[in-house]
Amino acid sequence: MPTKKQNQYREVEQLILDTDPMILLECCNRCDGHTIFKHQMFLELGLDERITKFIAQTHTSAANGDPKHDITSTQDGRPIEQCYGVYGLQFLRLIANAFDLEWEGALGRGTEARRMQEAIQKHFSD
Repeated sequence: MPTKKQNQYREVEQLILDTDPMILLECCNRCDGHTIFKHQMFLELGLDERITKFIAQTHTSAANGDPKHDITSTQDGRPIEQCYGVYGLQFLRLIANAFDLEWEGALGRGTEARRMQEAIQKHFSD
């Protein structure tokens, strides 16, 4: 028997499949593999709120001065302990997986994000 989370995922996956491709492309084009976005940005682009609620979460920072593991404020660039939002790389994975797309993995988050964006763009241009 599927768990509640599995049922929610299937529901969100169907919402993604039913979403206007132009909205998905615009959302995906904003994601760089590093940024945690306020979920409102996706809503303003026309994405269904149920999708953003599913993927938004509290992200915790190491807050130790190591830029690879810190979350920094967009206001002053200082490390913050945590923030709530949608991690762009996770969003791209959700979209790519919903359409069962393949992309080449990468060591860098930015490179992986670009490869997923390319796979998503190719999917909608075919």
